[in-house]
Amino acid sequence: MSIDEQPEHSESPDHSAPGHVPLDCGSWARLSASISKQCSNGRFEAPILLCLENSIVEEKETLPGLLNTILRRTMNPSNQPPGVVLSTSSSLDDSSDSTILARLDVPWLDERNELLIDRARRDQLAARGFTQFHDVFFWKSSDLDAVGDMVVAIFVEIFRVAHPADLHLYSTAG
Repeated sequence: MSIDEQPEHSESPDHSAPGHVPLDCGSWARLSASISKQCSNGRFEAPILLCLENSIVEEKETLPGLLNTILRRTMNPSNQPPGVVLSTSSSLDDSSDSTILARLDVPWLDERNELLIDRARRDQLAARGFTQFHDVFFWKSSDLDAVGDMVVAIFVEIFRVAHPADLHLYSTAG
């Protein structure tokens, strides 16, 4: 599901609906604990998207490289909000034990190659151990307690969100 294809946000979600992932957005500590708990319970039915309400990039950004700087090639800010996609999967390690892995994806470009996240925020993601692959930064961990903490760190320290109730939560379950 792309950010352009987000379903309408409902003020009172149907918690019995298939694909609903119960995350407690009452405080950052409760959100972190509920994400870790959901990861520990096994795989999500489908990836979930936690995103901001509005876009956060306000200015054009010069493309990297000397030639781009000389030619003043820029990237436009997106009107789409940035977000974090959370997914889990099972993996077999050398001892044939099933291990749950959590993956966080943070897209930095939208479908039109416009900026969802500015350079300073991308640098902060890289400093936190995220790896860039094309238009997405990703992070994987089998330490499921760390997953909730990382999600909170992204929204509090990088995206500067005041309270988790300001986030929008979507499940990509059909």
